[in-house]
Amino acid sequence: MNHATHPTPAGPFTILADDDGAVLASGWTTDAGALAQLIAPGLRTTALKRRHDLGAPTRALRAYLAGELDGIDAVDVRQRSGPLVERGCQALATYFQLWTAHNGRVLRTVPPDRLMLVRTHEINERIPDIAAWVGIPQDNLRRDRSWLFQASRKHRVLATLDPGYVRATADEHCSGLMQQYFPEVSSPN
Repeated sequence: MNHATHPTPAGPFTILADDDGAVLASGWTTDAGALAQLIAPGLRTTALKRRHDLGAPTRALRAYLAGELDGIDAVDVRQRSGPLVERGCQALATYFQLWTAHNGRVLRTVPPDRLMLVRTHEINERIPDIAAWVGIPQDNLRRDRSWLFQASRKHRVLATLDPGYVRATADEHCSGLMQQYFPEVSSPN
């Protein structure tokens, strides 16, 4: 990857481009290494080569700074997002953060003597426990409706992600609650 840092009125602006001149990342920084970390692994190369001029990207930046605001429109950009973002979803960390925030709020709000944790896959086998906890006859809980809101089909999006990445992201955002309430499925730190 080639990189060049250019002075601008807003501060130094660094562009990272491939050998064909396609922009892979850019930003107001002098840290090309930090910008390189934002590039999708499939587009990232290990070597960073400092250049004075990157050709079309440098010309486009100079034109933009000279007032030609549409000068950047012709710049070739090669970027990829993760599989979730490419499918119109949020990044994986967002879902784990929301899970932790929601479940943490529930667990802090509900008094411990009014709290019963049941894993989704255990609902049917735990019907007697649930009925006793709620104080109703077991027959009032219909097993045939326990999976009523199950997705009609599987999209298998998580299967496209690196399992190590999924585990590391889950550990980063969920490990506190998981260790407290589900230690048997938590990763050892």
